[in-house]
Amino acid sequence: MGRQSHSSFHQVKEVVSASDVKVDGETHIADGTKAPYETPRPLTVEEIAQVVGDYKNCATLAKQAGFDGVEVHAANGYLIDQFLQTCSNKRTD
Repeated sequence: MGRQSHSSFHQVKEVVSASDVKVDGETHIADGTKAPYETPRPLTVEEIAQVVGDYKNCATLAKQAGFDGVEVHAANGYLIDQFLQTCSNKRTD
């Protein structure tokens, strides 16, 4: 989910995105309460390549499982969308 997530849901205990642009407001966290959104850590170029590889691997596994196709949700502020929007992507690389 990128910057819209919360570290309480992650083993690594960090939130990542295209850039270090924080979402305003609060979000639900793992214990069911609310907390302010956290400032995400920008993914490195190598990590971006890994995410692309993860999508490829998931599509390969879906194909092996007999699926006819997959749909990638790339809107509404999710991680891919965070790379496409100027409000959340301040990268120059």
